[in-house]
Amino acid sequence: MKVQEIREIIKLVDQSNISEFVFENEGTKIKLKKLKRVQYYTKQQLLQMLFKPMQL
Repeated sequence: MKVQEIREIIKLVDQSNISEFVFENEGTKIKLKKLKRVQYYTKQQLLQMLFKPMQL
């Protein structure tokens, strides 16, 4: 498998809703897995979000 073909597979998976992709052919195995983005908050930020006055 050529590098350009691998790049194209990566691009297609990245642009799709697929979260995991495995390809195996003649001893070559490619496994792609998207990671979920995690956002961290400090305790102060969480308290501000929870007790933020509601706007009417």
